[in-house]
Amino acid sequence: MSPGIENTSCVPTTSFISHASEILNNMNLPPEHLKEVITAQFATCKKFRNQLVLTMWELEESKRWTKVVKCTLSAVWQDHTAAQAALQNWLESVEKKLDEVSQAQSSSKYGKQQEMLCFVRAKFEDWKDSQSLMGWQIRTLP
Repeated sequence: MSPGIENTSCVPTTSFISHASEILNNMNLPPEHLKEVITAQFATCKKFRNQLVLTMWELEESKRWTKVVKCTLSAVWQDHTAAQAALQNWLESVEKKLDEVSQAQSSSKYGKQQEMLCFVRAKFEDWKDSQSLMGWQIRTLP
């Protein structure tokens, strides 16, 4: 307040209203008009305050969702790593079983082939003997 003006109202000296006349350069506005200016300014201040609070909450929301996404991604990555390891173990066990079955089949095939060869040789020997009885000469392969 300027030194020549007394504060006769009940408004504290620190309030905006107490400095209104100085701020408005002594424009001699009617009190009702001054009151409307002050309430309009108060509404503008509230609006900007609320916009600031809204922006702060938007930042807070963004931080919290970022945290949720990071936690979710971490959990999914751990599940993926465990599933990948389990799949690798399963593939190795399947390959091992396949090798075992393949070897067993190979040895089984070899055994069957040996049996068939022995059978064919025996039949050949029988046939050769029957042919020699008839007087035919059969040459054997080396």
